[in-house]
Amino acid sequence: MGMAPAQLHKLDREFSEYLVTMTVGMGRTERWHALGGYVTGLILAGERKSIEPMAARLAHAPDQTEALRQRLQQCVSGAAWDDAEVLCGLLQQLLLLRTGHCLLCLRPVNARASWLALTHVTE
Repeated sequence: MGMAPAQLHKLDREFSEYLVTMTVGMGRTERWHALGGYVTGLILAGERKSIEPMAARLAHAPDQTEALRQRLQQCVSGAAWDDAEVLCGLLQQLLLLRTGHCLLCLRPVNARASWLALTHVTE
């Protein structure tokens, strides 16, 4: 049983919004797109969750696979971004989901401690 077009549209919109939250602190838009592709590749069907098979599944045409593989690889292993800012964006999303409120003034230096408290993770 498949999903209705309206359900697919809603799911696509919600996933896109989630990706925006994840990529808040990543700087350049190329990084946003690469991370979005990487996360999409992780949730798509397929046995292997490594870069090469994900790039092959995500590419719109076979001749785009290698370029996409390079972008995904750069995003995962070589791109520099502000971890605290990315964590802060994810924390904002978690707060919104858990409490219905968003703390717009949350300082990045407190993001890790807040994340650990909200997710009940201990170091």
